[in-house]
Amino acid sequence: MFKENGDDLRFAWYNSSSKSLQEVDYYIDVWNTTGYSYMWVKVPELPANGSTDIHMYYGNPDAEPGSNMSRTFSYSGQRVVGYIVSPLLSTFHVISLDDGNNVTVGSQSRDLDYGETWSFTSVSGSSQIKAKTLFYGDGTGNPSDMYSPISWAGTEFDYYIHRGSTLRFHLLSPFGTATVRIYQGGSMIWGPSSIGSTVTTLTENTDFTFGVPDQVRISSDIPILVQFDTSSADARPFYPSTSDYIYGIPTGTGDTSDVGIAAGPNGANVSWVDSGGNPGSTTISSEGYYNDEGFTDSQGQGPAWRVKSDYPVGIC
Repeated sequence: MFKENGDDLRFAWYNSSSKSLQEVDYYIDVWNTTGYSYMWVKVPELPANGSTDIHMYYGNPDAEPGSNMSRTFSYSGQRVVGYIVSPLLSTFHVISLDDGNNVTVGSQSRDLDYGETWSFTSVSGSSQIKAKTLFYGDGTGNPSDMYSPISWAGTEFDYYIHRGSTLRFHLLSPFGTATVRIYQGGSMIWGPSSIGSTVTTLTENTDFTFGVPDQVRISSDIPILVQFDTSSADARPFYPSTSDYIYGIPTGTGDTSDVGIAAGPNGANVSWVDSGGNPGSTTISSEGYYNDEGFTDSQGQGPAWRVKSDYPVGIC
């Protein structure tokens, strides 16, 4: 049996070269003794198009807590953790969440200890963001303030777009040349075309046509990063479509906010619950969407949502 708080968990990675197990760092993200628990495990390598074996151990009543966020999400040297994809992000602010950090944005670099801050100015699209350990970062833009984490790279993105003119998609492929297609309501409006590690910006009425409101699907043969804006508003990074839990807060302007959910070719049965305990559900048709504008709070002041579906969806 596990200890009640999971303190006795330990993970080991199988080193195929030495044919031995070595203990590795881990972090308990969610511990739930009656449902699903989520752990991050730091392994020395993950082979491309392959797998690696890890082993989980538990049951030692004298074990001290082993979960450690800092050790799990830090490296001996810098690693690429994200990219500047939106051209609206002009200054990137960071605060280090650990000692001995080094953060680099493009050609600018800074050593930082815990709690120290720095602002990288005149950042440009396609810039890599590298770090040794944990940090928080956002930007000064009009109005984009978020970079694209490398973990947000994906092959399918489904989103509901409901307003604006001069829509723009910014695409970057961090892992090689990607073949990308963009669909509106199931009909291809751009591609197939190749993109690389330099941001490709597509502009409505120049590169594609689009009628709002509707669902957009961006499909790639390898993982890519996607940002969207309307030239001066509604800027956001896209998170890959998923059938796993998605968490978020409705946003908007003035005194209203909304939630938009879009599905891919399979459609989706979607359920949710907000932070006030109010549940809901809907069925979305193939390449369709659902929109709820019934919120009176704006700019993230409304209730948080947790969404789950049987097939992948995207939420904005």
